[in-house]
Amino acid sequence: MNRLLLTAAPLAVLTLAACQPAAQKVGASPVRLDCPQAQGDLRRVAQAADGKSCEYRAGQTEVSLRLTPVVGSAEATLQTLEADLRKLKPMAPQPVSDTDADTLTPPEPYDPSAPEPPAPPAPPAPPAATGADGERVEIDLPGFKVKADDQGARLRIAGVDIDASDQGAEIRRVAYSRLPGEQLSRQRRGVEAFFILAGDPSGPEGYRLVGYKAAGRRDGPLTVAVVRSREPDEGEGGDVFGPDINALLKRNGG
Repeated sequence: MNRLLLTAAPLAVLTLAACQPAAQKVGASPVRLDCPQAQGDLRRVAQAADGKSCEYRAGQTEVSLRLTPVVGSAEATLQTLEADLRKLKPMAPQPVSDTDADTLTPPEPYDPSAPEPPAPPAPPAPPAATGADGERVEIDLPGFKVKADDQGARLRIAGVDIDASDQGAEIRRVAYSRLPGEQLSRQRRGVEAFFILAGDPSGPEGYRLVGYKAAGRRDGPLTVAVVRSREPDEGEGGDVFGPDINALLKRNGG
């Protein structure tokens, strides 16, 4: 029996950190990135002259901080980035049921004049789901553990999409939020997102984990931290998306 145990503890950090206000004026967007020489364990190794990108490294983990313009919509821009990351770490897609297709339908295009939809109901207690062959798949919050047996499972928990198999896991969340200082506004003009592909080394570069964390205005630009790691521990709960990444994003309006 093939078996996957993915411990995604950084997801709790990501979800909570996404709610923290950035130290920036309402409606302001960064024009150039603020790229310190060092941020925690990360050390800057390159910086673009136009201030739109900089590169960091810590051990076998590479981080690319970018100012990314929105093309079409924030969701479409992020999906383009995800397609590029899948080329670095290809993973076999899992079968999608009709129920899966419903839960993973992309959101409607952003209309700033439209009223806010009602808030979704509070999520139920973390369930124990069932894989495609009847084997159990367990969720254990707040550490956010996923156990998938044999053919794996595709789940949506508290707005996080999880596609787990014995090959690895794909984890994704996109949420729309109010900008700092606009807590009473009916419009959610900000976007916060993360995406992780984790598992055994794969792809041309042998990465164990690739992904991003992004935040900014829905009309752009987005501050995006793209992570590529060969560290042996990152695919099993390492803190690759931890406080160092969060600090870089916060410095840049994320």
